[in-house]
Order: sequence, then C-alpha cells, then structure tokens
Amino acid sequence: MQEPSLHKKSLGNLLAAKSGIQGGEMLLVALLQERWGLAVGQVRHWLQLPGLVCPLDYNDPVTRQHISIRCSPCYTIIQIDSKEFFFLRESGRFDGTGVMWKGEDSMMPAAIARCREDCIQRSR
Repeated sequence: MQEPSLHKKSLGNLLAAKSGIQGGEMLLVALLQERWGLAVGQVRHWLQLPGLVCPLDYNDPVTRQHISIRCSPCYTIIQIDSKEFFFLRESGRFDGTGVMWKGEDSMMPAAIARCREDCIQRSR
C-alpha cells in the first residue's frame, strides 16, 4: 500500500504515525493539547499580556466594508473603511483614531490632511 503524500495528512495522523498512538489514545492527546492551550491562554489573560495578530486585508461581502490590520514599529493599526484605530504594539493599549483619505490629495479637507499627517508620523 502506497503511503499518502505529506500534505494530505492531518497533524493528528502524523503524530499518530510517528508515535504509534492509535484511536482513543489519539483523542486523549488532542484533548490534552486543547486543555494545555486553554490553560496557557488563561495565564496570559491573567497577566494581561497583549494578544498577537497577523496582518490582514479583508473585504466583507455582506457589509461591503474593507477591514485591514497592519503593524508598524510602534503600533498595531486596525482600519475599517477609512477609520483607523491605533493600539500600542508593546502593551495592546488603545492609543487613538485616525482617518484615511481615499480621494485626491489636492481635494483633501485641511482637517483630514492634518489628521493624516499626524497618523503617519505616529505610525513611524
């Protein structure tokens, strides 16, 4: 019997094949891994450690909103359409909001231009 290719195997099947664990024992291992992850998460929450996020660009087909998450050296920035929310990267604490202008720069209202420049400076 030919062994399936590596990319078609699940992590659980790989662990079972490598360790010789079968059936009910594999379920026990999966349950222990889940409980361990939950315990570690509760300790991190108790210590008030910030969560980790990865950069993301997402267009919601239902609400037609564009959602973006990006990181700068100092901030994690969550953008929903043109509104930006800044979180300090080291602590996860909310630091403020900004507005992203999507039109021509020459047509940008002065208040938005000042806000945009401030946001750009803060994210560097």
